[in-house]
Amino acid sequence: MTSDDEEVTIQTMTAAEFDERILAANERLAAEAETMQEQNNTLRGLVGRYRDYLTRLEATLDELRAERERMDAEVRRLLSPEEQATLKSITAR
Repeated sequence: MTSDDEEVTIQTMTAAEFDERILAANERLAAEAETMQEQNNTLRGLVGRYRDYLTRLEATLDELRAERERMDAEVRRLLSPEEQATLKSITAR
Protein backbone atom coordinates (compact mmCIF):
# COMPACT_ATOMS: atom_id res chain seq x y z
CA MET A 1 0.00 0.00 0.00
CA THR A 2 1.47 3.35 -1.01
CA SER A 3 1.29 6.57 0.92
CA ASP A 4 -1.43 7.84 -1.43
CA ASP A 5 -3.46 4.67 -0.85
CA GLU A 6 -3.13 5.13 2.91
CA GLU A 7 -4.26 8.72 2.65
CA VAL A 8 -7.33 7.70 0.63
CA THR A 9 -8.09 4.97 3.17
CA ILE A 10 -7.84 7.46 6.03
CA GLN A 11 -9.97 9.99 4.18
CA THR A 12 -12.73 7.45 3.46
CA MET A 13 -12.70 5.97 6.96
CA THR A 14 -15.72 6.76 9.05
CA ALA A 15 -15.42 8.18 12.54
CA ALA A 16 -16.60 4.84 13.95
CA GLU A 17 -13.93 2.95 12.01
CA PHE A 18 -11.31 5.42 13.19
CA ASP A 19 -12.45 5.00 16.79
CA GLU A 20 -12.33 1.20 16.44
CA ARG A 21 -8.78 1.34 15.12
CA ILE A 22 -7.72 3.69 17.91
CA LEU A 23 -9.33 1.44 20.54
CA ALA A 24 -7.66 -1.64 19.05
CA ALA A 25 -4.30 0.13 19.06
CA ASN A 26 -4.83 1.19 22.68
CA GLU A 27 -5.68 -2.38 23.65
CA ARG A 28 -2.50 -3.65 21.98
CA LEU A 29 -0.45 -0.99 23.76
CA ALA A 30 -2.09 -1.81 27.10
CA ALA A 31 -1.30 -5.51 26.61
CA GLU A 32 2.30 -4.66 25.71
CA ALA A 33 2.59 -2.41 28.76
CA GLU A 34 1.26 -5.20 30.98
CA THR A 35 3.75 -7.67 29.52
CA MET A 36 6.59 -5.21 30.02
CA GLN A 37 5.51 -4.59 33.62
CA GLU A 38 5.47 -8.34 34.28
CA GLN A 39 8.96 -8.64 32.77
CA ASN A 40 10.14 -5.72 34.88
CA ASN A 41 8.76 -7.34 38.04
CA THR A 42 10.45 -10.62 37.13
CA LEU A 43 13.77 -8.86 36.56
CA ARG A 44 13.41 -6.98 39.83
CA GLY A 45 12.95 -10.30 41.62
CA LEU A 46 15.95 -11.82 39.87
CA VAL A 47 18.12 -8.85 40.78
CA GLY A 48 17.04 -9.16 44.42
CA ARG A 49 17.89 -12.86 44.48
CA TYR A 50 21.21 -12.18 42.76
CA ARG A 51 22.08 -9.56 45.39
CA ASP A 52 21.19 -11.98 48.20
CA TYR A 53 23.29 -14.70 46.60
CA LEU A 54 26.21 -12.32 46.12
CA THR A 55 25.98 -11.23 49.76
CA ARG A 56 26.09 -14.88 50.88
CA LEU A 57 29.07 -15.56 48.60
CA GLU A 58 30.93 -12.56 50.00
CA ALA A 59 30.23 -13.74 53.56
CA THR A 60 31.49 -17.22 52.68
CA LEU A 61 34.61 -15.74 51.13
CA ASP A 62 35.25 -13.71 54.29
CA GLU A 63 34.84 -16.86 56.38
CA LEU A 64 37.26 -18.76 54.15
CA ARG A 65 39.83 -15.97 54.36
CA ALA A 66 39.55 -15.91 58.15
CA GLU A 67 39.94 -19.70 58.27
CA ARG A 68 43.01 -19.51 56.06
CA GLU A 69 44.54 -16.88 58.34
CA ARG A 70 43.87 -19.13 61.37
CA MET A 71 45.41 -22.11 59.58
CA ASP A 72 48.46 -20.07 58.51
CA ALA A 73 48.93 -18.90 62.09
CA GLU A 74 48.67 -22.48 63.36
CA VAL A 75 51.22 -23.69 60.79
CA ARG A 76 53.61 -20.89 61.78
CA ARG A 77 53.16 -21.83 65.44
CA LEU A 78 53.94 -25.50 64.77
CA LEU A 79 56.95 -24.98 62.49
CA SER A 80 60.44 -24.29 63.69
CA PRO A 81 62.07 -21.06 62.51
CA GLU A 82 64.10 -23.06 59.97
CA GLU A 83 60.99 -24.78 58.62
CA GLN A 84 59.22 -21.41 58.45
CA ALA A 85 62.11 -19.98 56.42
CA THR A 86 62.00 -22.97 54.05
CA LEU A 87 58.24 -22.63 53.65
CA LYS A 88 58.58 -18.90 53.03
CA SER A 89 61.21 -19.45 50.32
CA ILE A 90 59.05 -22.12 48.64
CA THR A 91 55.91 -19.97 48.61
CA ALA A 92 57.85 -16.91 47.40
CA ARG A 93 58.64 -18.64 44.08
